Amino acid sequence: MKKSIPALLLLLGLPFSVHAQEAPTPGTQTIRGHVFDSESHYPVVAASIAVQGAVPPITATSDEEGRFVLKAVPLGRQ
Repeated sequence: MKKSIPALLLLLGLPFSVHAQEAPTPGTQTIRGHVFDSESHYPVVAASIAVQGAVPPITATSDEEGRFVLKAVPLGRQ
């Protein structure tokens, strides 16, 4: 019973710690998207996505479903 209490507390606190890390930096935005092949309509795995001209570089790689997330992108047109 004593070993299950710390594990339970860890599981209860995990959603709060993960949520706290998602807070955006003021003056920035998060861009989410999908990359699909225009002919086959299948997701493109491991595609490189970048914000042109960003210093430092802002990049992401699409996952197995073609999804990507670019974090801390300055507000406005890039």
